[in-house]
Amino acid sequence: LNMGGLALRLWLCSAAAAFKPLDMDKPCNGDPALCDLRVSQVTFSGSHNADSVGLWLKGFKAGCLTDNHAFLSSTELKDGLRYLDFDTCLTGSEIQICHVPAKGRMAKGDFEELNDFMVKNPREVVVLSFINAKPGNYEHARVLLKLMTDVFGSMMWMPDAPHGILQGKWPKLSELIEANTRIVVLWGKKLFAKIYFQQKGTEDKGEPKLYGPNYISMEFMTAPTYNGKYKKWGPQELADTMKDFCPREKDNTRYFVKGDDTKLVVADVYLTATRRPISLSSICIKDLSADVNSIFYDLDLTSNPLMKMQQNCGDVGKHVFIVSGDYVEYFPKHLQTIGRALNDMNFAKYGWIGGSLKLTSSNTATSEAELKDLIKKLAGLTDTSRISIEKSSVAKSEAYRRLAGGGGEVEFSISAPEDNPIGQISNTQALEAMRTAASSEAGVDKVVSTCRDPGTPPHSTRNPSNVVAFFEEGATITFTCDEKKPAVHGSTTRTCGKDGIFSGIQPHCRGEWTLKDPKWPWYIHAMVWTGLVLVICCCCGGCIFGCTLLYSHSRKKSESSGPAYSVVQQQS
Repeated sequence: LNMGGLALRLWLCSAAAAFKPLDMDKPCNGDPALCDLRVSQVTFSGSHNADSVGLWLKGFKAGCLTDNHAFLSSTELKDGLRYLDFDTCLTGSEIQICHVPAKGRMAKGDFEELNDFMVKNPREVVVLSFINAKPGNYEHARVLLKLMTDVFGSMMWMPDAPHGILQGKWPKLSELIEANTRIVVLWGKKLFAKIYFQQKGTEDKGEPKLYGPNYISMEFMTAPTYNGKYKKWGPQELADTMKDFCPREKDNTRYFVKGDDTKLVVADVYLTATRRPISLSSICIKDLSADVNSIFYDLDLTSNPLMKMQQNCGDVGKHVFIVSGDYVEYFPKHLQTIGRALNDMNFAKYGWIGGSLKLTSSNTATSEAELKDLIKKLAGLTDTSRISIEKSSVAKSEAYRRLAGGGGEVEFSISAPEDNPIGQISNTQALEAMRTAASSEAGVDKVVSTCRDPGTPPHSTRNPSNVVAFFEEGATITFTCDEKKPAVHGSTTRTCGKDGIFSGIQPHCRGEWTLKDPKWPWYIHAMVWTGLVLVICCCCGGCIFGCTLLYSHSRKKSESSGPAYSVVQQQS
């Protein structure tokens, strides 16, 4: 290499310019990478039957059989969860949290706490859903909508989706934040038609068609994994089914509609305890959740069912939009930890992904247009609209050819298409195709991936500490939690991988987990089983007693009809 080439190499090492830097001071849901993603490209993790805590059943607290959580939504929001599914009942003229037939707190107080959280955290977006409702009639819808309007006001954003098809595009998180419409509300089939027509200023005409599939909102716009088999499956059966849910459903047009070409999946990560075959391990919702959550919240991302599900869904043009569960923040492994890993994958697919194209001396592509055409060919893209090249890379490539006889490297990124990105070749698929094709392309040595800067979580320090636009493949960063928040929910070491995503999970530093016995104590099981045995004994005893009385009565009646018996006896 001549002196000019040496000087150029030194210049390259010292002048690597930043590409598409993220604004760490303006995160969306705690991560600046999510700001440019649409609502339909983010995974919202949270609570099934939110605030089902301390419920009452016929005058008794039956938490073992009715409670879905140990903490209220106010705690779960602070922990990072951003999806809340509320079951509501109309009690008199007020809306009450319920898990039918059990009932809990009045919803107004919980909604007000949610509103306070949103006001204090202006860069957070939360998704609410109202699927189950009792009685679910027009009066229920009217009272619920008025309560939410009074509490949340203009902060609510409801997708305009008549006939189950979204009108227009899903907004980006940054757009919702700028407009301060940060509470996304999705209605279930029991309330959607009523809410929709009230919003349009029409009245109930009693038309039965309002309950038809054309007016279903959330259930028609998404594919829920929940089905009748949840009553029979065990935790591992659920995990195995969830992994292959999207490929199995690929021909089912009942769920996936054409609105915005968005194909969304709702992962229901829980099992129905009270309707399962009676067993020691499944009699309480909390105990069943312990078994389910230990599988689905596993930090080994290579085998985690939710990570596998997201990958398989992406391969067939679908997206895991919502993940909900029971006791999501109660056990040592938390749902929001896996939620962060899912959103890392989402950004790489639907945001941008970067890399460095290493060229050999036989390379002839030097202009920006030529380099884009080369990347398009390697990635298998139809055009160059999604490709961006660091401007200085073009000058470097031309200088290498002039001073060093060719070669050099080109920094590039591939972005998701602006319109209808779900269903098209993803960024990660394009990068993988480039790496494969590079080995047989003349003038190309290899493709090296780059990973976006993941930032530094609150209550932690990072090495290296300086903020950069990206890290090159193989770069490693380490995290250390502060003494006040020593418990690491995530990974302390992360390495930039060949897929353009850091390994592991971005850590969340918290206080020590101190619960000694997360499951229901033995005496609760003993009480429940004793109660069941007493009920069975009473039923059996009642049946035996009733049969005895019936037999005794029948015998007495038979004995009292002596003459008839004598006639029969004489005839014999």
